[in-house]
Amino acid sequence: MMHKDAIMDELRQIELDVVEGEKQLADIEALLIELKRLNEDTTRVQAEVDLMRKIQLERDQSRQRLLSLLHPLGHDEIARFLNTNLNEEGGQHQAQHGGAAQGRQAKASNAA
Repeated sequence: MMHKDAIMDELRQIELDVVEGEKQLADIEALLIELKRLNEDTTRVQAEVDLMRKIQLERDQSRQRLLSLLHPLGHDEIARFLNTNLNEEGGQHQAQHGGAAQGRQAKASNAA
């Protein structure tokens, strides 16, 4: 098993990558919705959205793998780490994007 600190460092980096990926995905999905609204070609942007979703899925799988390695540490310690990390990043994300992910979800359901 990897050393606990190395696992935690890798998990911290993946969490940051997930947050940044969500920001980028929200932006590109908003562009996709706008292009659809304007009846523009969405082929390139749709391919980019699909790729970004695949990358996010891979990040989530990596996160789950690391969490499984940390399992012996105890649920409370892992939850405390993740909550602290996500709260810090989530506050920055919310301040920068003012709920873009929520708007993205609402727009996507309206566009469907």
